[in-house]
Amino acid sequence: MSGAMWYLAEDLAVRGLVSIVCCNSPAYLGMHGGHKRVFGTNPMAFGWPRPLSPPLVWDQASSAMARGEIELKRQAGAEVPPGTGIGPDGNPTVDPAEILAGPVPPVSFCVHVLESDGFSPVYW
Repeated sequence: MSGAMWYLAEDLAVRGLVSIVCCNSPAYLGMHGGHKRVFGTNPMAFGWPRPLSPPLVWDQASSAMARGEIELKRQAGAEVPPGTGIGPDGNPTVDPAEILAGPVPPVSFCVHVLESDGFSPVYW
């Protein structure tokens, strides 16, 4: 399994259980400056029940944009934001089809692109 995990965490939290939902995935992510897929996104989600409110659920993608979101953009014929992906040639691209054929950069790639605007949190 790979992809969104929130629904599993939410289902458990609705039942009153705290959950940590994790799995491994095929290699989708590439290293900075590379053009090969090196490691998986290894998605994870957390869920906490709350007595008087809907559960608190957190889901994360370790890529600059979740592959499912990239696929939705491809189907819509839309571009993705700059810094989201790398084509199979190793060059940055905004074309979802090229990104899906190459590696997806880790989330820190997106942060690196934003450093020129003064936004520089550390994720890795």
